[in-house]
Amino acid sequence: TSTIFFSTGSGPWLPVSSGGGGGNSDIFGGQLTGVLAVPNTTETSVTPYTLLAPALYGVFAGGVYTASLDQKITFAITISWAPGFAGGSRYLRIYSNGVLVAQDITDPDTSGVNPTTHQSNISLTLNSGDNVEARVYQDSGAGLTILSGVSTTMSSSVVLL
Repeated sequence: TSTIFFSTGSGPWLPVSSGGGGGNSDIFGGQLTGVLAVPNTTETSVTPYTLLAPALYGVFAGGVYTASLDQKITFAITISWAPGFAGGSRYLRIYSNGVLVAQDITDPDTSGVNPTTHQSNISLTLNSGDNVEARVYQDSGAGLTILSGVSTTMSSSVVLL
């Protein structure tokens, strides 16, 4: 027996299977590339974000991941709010095709010294053209910021259907 592989030219070589998928899988990730200002009581998309998704699976632009192929995808998201303000609550919301599918609500670190961190995982089955977006919200009474770099990350694993 032999296995036939394919590549998009910029990603890994993947085994070809009948039915256009059948278990082809990959992992990828990224991080927030700049500090994100989040106004009081204003839902805000988590951008600018660099997600290193091979174009074979999807496109990540403007804070939205859009599937290029039918797939099951798991997102692991960590958001870190800058320390210094202890009022209100912090929200991490995940939307798929504009519909809220997951939400994590946490109270801030009361010391004002440590960041307030969310960690959320979600698995979704996406059809080609479906999208996923992470948004944040806070009701502290003042503008807050999300820390960039390794403090705010997203990693994903994808299996083509």
